[in-house]
Amino acid sequence: MKKIIMLGFLLLSISAVSQVSFRPGIRAGVNLARFSGDNMRTFDNTNGFAAEKGTKFDLRTDMYVGGFGALSLGRYYILQPEINYTRQGSKITYTDVNTNERKTDNLRVSYLSVSLINKFHSRGFNIHIGPTLDVVVDRNFTQNESYDVDTAIVLGLGYNITDQIGIEARFKRGIVSVFETTNKSGSSYNYETHQNVVFQLGAYFTF
Repeated sequence: MKKIIMLGFLLLSISAVSQVSFRPGIRAGVNLARFSGDNMRTFDNTNGFAAEKGTKFDLRTDMYVGGFGALSLGRYYILQPEINYTRQGSKITYTDVNTNERKTDNLRVSYLSVSLINKFHSRGFNIHIGPTLDVVVDRNFTQNESYDVDTAIVLGLGYNITDQIGIEARFKRGIVSVFETTNKSGSSYNYETHQNVVFQLGAYFTF
C-alpha cells in the first residue's frame, strides 16, 4: 500500500513538473500618464513657479520598455516577474500668479520598475494583476514630499496573436505621493497628495 501511495505521489510530481516551463521575453509600448486629482494652488521648488486658479493635471505621452520571464505553473496560470524602464509624469496647466498667464508644463519622472505579474490565460486572452515597486532614476521637479520610491497595482488585458507575439493594455495606479498641492481656505492651508496614474498600450515578444 505504501509503495502504491509513493508511486502515486511520484506520478503527480512528474506531471506537475512537466507542466512547468520558463520563457523569457521583451515588452515595449506607450505610456499615457498623469497625476491623480486636481487642485487650486501648486508650489514647485525646482522650477520656482507658484500657480493658482484651477491647477489641472492632464495626460502626457511617453514610453516604457523592459524584459520578463514567463513561468508557466499550470494550464491557465503564469507567474511573470518583470523589470521595466518606464517614463511617466503629467502635464500640468496652471495660472502663473506673477503674470496671470495660463501655462502648461511637463512634469517628467522616470522609474526602474520591478513587477510580479500574475497572468491568467485561456484561448489566447490573458488577464494581468500584480504589484510593482518603482525606483526613481530621473525627474525634472523636486518637492519636500517627492519620494524616490513608488509602489503601485497593475491591472491589464492581453492577447496572444501568435505563440510569440502579443498585445496588451494595462492600468497602473500608484500608492505613494509623487506630487503635492495646497488649497488655501481663509488663513489655513489644506495639503493634498497626488499619485501616478498610467495607461499602457504595447506589445510583447516571447522567445
